[in-house]
Amino acid sequence: VTFLELLESIRATVTSSTAGNCFWVYTAPAMRLFELAKSRVFEVEEVHGHVPKKKKKPGPKSEDWLAQAGVDMESGVCGGKRLRVTLESNPKWDLLLQVMDEVAQARASLSSSSSSSSSLGPTLLLVKDERSASVARDVLSFGRRGVMEHA
Repeated sequence: VTFLELLESIRATVTSSTAGNCFWVYTAPAMRLFELAKSRVFEVEEVHGHVPKKKKKPGPKSEDWLAQAGVDMESGVCGGKRLRVTLESNPKWDLLLQVMDEVAQARASLSSSSSSSSSLGPTLLLVKDERSASVARDVLSFGRRGVMEHA
């Protein structure tokens, strides 16, 4: 999502006066890059059995152009197709969860093999900054999917 936003901002800032410096934006490989970035975020899915509701008379709202284009505003279906957001989890999150699982398993085996009832203490996770700490806390608390859906 961040990569797509970056590409879209680059494309939006290219004007006719700066086009000479940013000619690459208009090349075929750049267009392919934009398409691939979009396909990693959005997916078109077929919707079977959807019965469109009666069209309302267009009003002064900003969504009226969508209604005029045949988009069902409640379901987002247009012509039997719907645009769905697909979220990819960050590979670092997968590794973090895997390491924390390994730590939990090692702690469990140590506590079961140890005859003393002493506590092993908390697990310390060192991160670069406060933002990374916040993301790590959210991933460990809510899981990958939960973080992406609530972000």
